[in-house]
Amino acid sequence: MNSQRIWKCISIEPLKSEWVDNITTHCNVAFSYVPRAEIEVHREEFEGAEVLLCRDRDLSPDFLDMFPQLEFLFIVSAGVEKLPFDYLKKRKIVVVNSGGISDRAMSDYVMGALLLFSCKFGECFEYKRIHYWKPYLMTESLADKRLLIVGAGKIGKEIARKAKVFDMQIIGVKQSPEKLSGFDKIITLNELDEELPDADYIVCTIPLTPLTYKLFDMQRFQKMKETAVFINISRGNIVEQKDLETVLKEKRIKGAVLDVFETEPLSPDSSLWDLENVVLTPHSSGRIEEYIKYAVECFIADFNRYAKGETMQNRVDLEKRY
Repeated sequence: MNSQRIWKCISIEPLKSEWVDNITTHCNVAFSYVPRAEIEVHREEFEGAEVLLCRDRDLSPDFLDMFPQLEFLFIVSAGVEKLPFDYLKKRKIVVVNSGGISDRAMSDYVMGALLLFSCKFGECFEYKRIHYWKPYLMTESLADKRLLIVGAGKIGKEIARKAKVFDMQIIGVKQSPEKLSGFDKIITLNELDEELPDADYIVCTIPLTPLTYKLFDMQRFQKMKETAVFINISRGNIVEQKDLETVLKEKRIKGAVLDVFETEPLSPDSSLWDLENVVLTPHSSGRIEEYIKYAVECFIADFNRYAKGETMQNRVDLEKRY
């Protein structure tokens, strides 16, 4: 592939001027920004675009039909579950995302969640609020606790690396099992039910696909022990939320830390807000400062690999849908 070719590149994601300068300095592109709402108005001008930067929520087959020359699609996020996969496969469009940017922040979030429960910080916050000195409050070590990471991808691997420092036993769930550093064992989704009864902490980092939709329902929550803690930093629809609310209300598990929900923002009427054994965060575990700046760097790296015919680091598998 001719690396000197000048590609016509459109972004419907607003970018700072210095980020645009970074793209035009390091990529052979003629770059333009157009707000999504104005694409139709400027259709003739932009229909020759070969490269498109946007978010997965921006796309539909009808929208993509306006770009008949499109070859390379960059998603300015790690999540891609809203993409029209069958359409993209039919047109053989290469899709790349910005996965990997938030791995360290999200793994920090998970370690904070583990320590929140093991050190009883949640209880202590409440005791502080009511000015109560709790005698003989017992904490517990993370050492030898069993951590089940459902999704042993980039984020899962970083969680495992950090959790191993605390001497935890770590089991990873991966579609294609392989030996991975930091994990004591790797299993498939088909073996998940066998591991749930022994897990002290269950962390969801798995992508949302038809295979993982409502992966955690009442049947699976009932397999967990009463002292288990459930943590979800993946997508809300990995979980049957009403079932999770029930087991938390009835304290069939110790608690949960939830960063994602079936519908966002979480409704003010949701019972999750009032449960003492739940920590809620506003889909913020991976929201780092200047995320788009780092996403642009991912775009530059993988677009240049594509232009040279090299293997891309963050190419989305349209069959697996992640």
